[in-house]
Amino acid sequence: MGLLKDCAYEQSETSLAPDDVLVIYTDGFSEALNRDLTEWGEARLLESIVGCAGLPARGVITRIIKAADTFAAGAPQSDDMTLVALRVIDHPV
Repeated sequence: MGLLKDCAYEQSETSLAPDDVLVIYTDGFSEALNRDLTEWGEARLLESIVGCAGLPARGVITRIIKAADTFAAGAPQSDDMTLVALRVIDHPV
């Protein structure tokens, strides 16, 4: 993050509530290709994330990876695919 010297970067903040999920991914996911060289894209990635409501973080990762793999249908990928999912839990103090 922030590795390109000549790029403009924006900073922002948000609050997460109990049961919210934060998904962080590298462009290898959004740019995954199928055998027709069609890109999976952010819209499909977001669809797969929205379909994860109520799942634990591990389940979110599993579902997103499965959706990406199904789309790629065995086509070789040329970029890393890194994914992090965090679910906010509410613990009584």
